[in-house]
Amino acid sequence: MNILIVEDDAVSVEVLRQLLISVAVGNNIEVANSLRQAKLKLEAENFDLVFLDIHLEDGKTTEIVDDIYSETEIVFITSDPRYAINAFEYNAIDYILKP
Repeated sequence: MNILIVEDDAVSVEVLRQLLISVAVGNNIEVANSLRQAKLKLEAENFDLVFLDIHLEDGKTTEIVDDIYSETEIVFITSDPRYAINAFEYNAIDYILKP
């Protein structure tokens, strides 16, 4: 499975990466820690699953949802509960609140 984690917090990235590895889900796990990096990665390849933190230093990931391949599953991971309803308008399969 080809997975992209879009998250600017290194600890959150590592926790999620280790969880994915422990359940043998991710054969290829890539990370983008900015909106700019995420756009470049999404232009370069298709992902099966994308984890999106909503608030990044250079913008909100809701700006790039339309750039994600239509067959890609999206999971929002954020500490902000205000976007939960909007996430499902983007056909997200889950919305995880970080502690």
